[in-house]
Amino acid sequence: LQPLRQLLDAAGPVQQLPDALKVLLARDVIDNVNVRYNALAEELLTTVKKTESSLKRLKKTRPGEEAATGAAAMSDSDKICLQLFLDVQEHGRQIAKFGLQAEQLPSFSQLLATVTPPGQQQPGSAEQQ
Repeated sequence: LQPLRQLLDAAGPVQQLPDALKVLLARDVIDNVNVRYNALAEELLTTVKKTESSLKRLKKTRPGEEAATGAAAMSDSDKICLQLFLDVQEHGRQIAKFGLQAEQLPSFSQLLATVTPPGQQQPGSAEQQ
């Protein structure tokens, strides 16, 4: 979102736009960013889960090998999902700097739902700002 911030803050024709129009422009750009971010996150999580599943199957077929991790250890896909979740929370805080409430954007809500780790509640609006 930094290039958008630079565009809106730069001297030039954009500065002459009314503030309401700047917010609409920011909302449209942010919606598009959220949709793309969501698609990439879904693709990444699907790939990670498939890879992890394949690795588990390979480990099961090797006789005599002990499990390297305990049941309580976080899997790589859990760690990636958690990091994406934290990144999206920060993305929501960045959206707020444009005068928008991230949780009120359907595209952001969908993105957040995609990356929220299983068993974890989605954060309320207080945590987003």
